[in-house]
Amino acid sequence: MELFFTDESFMIGNKSIPGVPFFVDGEFGLMEHLNDFFLEELIPDGRCSSPKTWKGYAYSLLDFMQWAEAAEIDWSTANRTEVSVYRDWSLEDCGLQRVTVNTRLSAIKRFYAWAERKGLVAENPIKEIRVKSYSINPDGDYLAHTRNNNEAKRNDLSLKTFDELPKSFARGEIERILRKTKNLRLKLMMLVMWECGLRREEVVLLPEELILDCERQAQKNGPSEIVEMHLPGQICKGHKPRMAPISYALVMKLRQYRTTVRPKLAKRHRERHRAVATRFWLNKYGDPLSVAALSSAVSEAGNAAGINGATPHRFRHTFATEMYALTGDLRLVQKLLGHSNIQTTTTYEHAAATDRRGFLEQYQQEIDDVIARVT
Repeated sequence: MELFFTDESFMIGNKSIPGVPFFVDGEFGLMEHLNDFFLEELIPDGRCSSPKTWKGYAYSLLDFMQWAEAAEIDWSTANRTEVSVYRDWSLEDCGLQRVTVNTRLSAIKRFYAWAERKGLVAENPIKEIRVKSYSINPDGDYLAHTRNNNEAKRNDLSLKTFDELPKSFARGEIERILRKTKNLRLKLMMLVMWECGLRREEVVLLPEELILDCERQAQKNGPSEIVEMHLPGQICKGHKPRMAPISYALVMKLRQYRTTVRPKLAKRHRERHRAVATRFWLNKYGDPLSVAALSSAVSEAGNAAGINGATPHRFRHTFATEMYALTGDLRLVQKLLGHSNIQTTTTYEHAAATDRRGFLEQYQQEIDDVIARVT
């Protein structure tokens, strides 16, 4: 069994759809039951419209199908016990994280639910059960969660997970990384993630026009006001646009980069691709920077500064942790991070809440001071 992905030549209704998974067997015959699942079930679902999501489902199903084949288990008749054996094998023999195993089980469950509706299997071996869930009111008293309970759903084969607090940078660590970083582009990208709380995909995909808009705001309002960076939905997770605050000082640094460094890279892009580069960040060849390249560069910068585990997402965690410490306002942090569910944001409640007044100015002034010292 092999897994491939479509390129730009794959068309549905005269629209190019790259990144669609498709499976073939050992003789390179199409495996219709898997391929139809993506074409009929997953891709039309507006909540799963990202090729990254398709890829995650594809590798989860590939792993399960290859395991079933090796174990001489027919996927169409696999029962609950056999799927639980796969779960335990993934956890114990493969050493996968519990959350990873649960993610794979969710993908397998959805595939079987579709196959059951299509009459390909008699029943779904993974059942859905209801469990009690508590909604958290950040403005309520310490017993408020016991009075706001409802039901949530989970798979009956899911493993119990143990939440870890997000890892943020300690005071002074980011400045150490920035001082060790010679690449101006990387230094600015790290500052944007730290100050604005952007995901790595979001910072990589920033369009030049968005930075120009921030420059116009900064020049109009002056250095005493916060600039609103309005992130377009197409670069945000779940296609949900949001606003991220950015300081005048950082906008001016981005402007300096745009006018002195980026033009040379944009020229290389035009020469190579016969098109105008719309992304703000370009590599030395004039091509758009990739998420993998950013992650690798941040890790190397962290190692150079003697800090293990430096990742782009760690800057986002630092933003959220410090923002909650300054405001004590989970709803605000949820909005700035772009979380769909406030339960995701509650992981930052470990930070100590202090004075809310002037929190953005205070937070960004601290970063402005670092910018002045390292750029």
